[in-house]
Amino acid sequence: MNISVIYFSVLKKITGKSQETIHMEKSGNAEDLFGILAQEYPEMEKYKTYMRLSVNQQYLPFTTELKPNDEVVFITPVSGG
Repeated sequence: MNISVIYFSVLKKITGKSQETIHMEKSGNAEDLFGILAQEYPEMEKYKTYMRLSVNQQYLPFTTELKPNDEVVFITPVSGG
């Protein structure tokens, strides 16, 4: 199944992309998807503790089962002044 992943902030810098489509061989949850991404972009792993997850513009837990064509955003903390 194909999942659309959108990157913001530090994740955009790490991946060098604002979005991409990830193909998952079998069904899984957002935790599984993160594992696939962390293999490709190992630096993402250090931000995981601080991330929130959005699936189809709803905040959900990492245990959320994904469906084909879902839109996923892993959200890192943002600060500014």
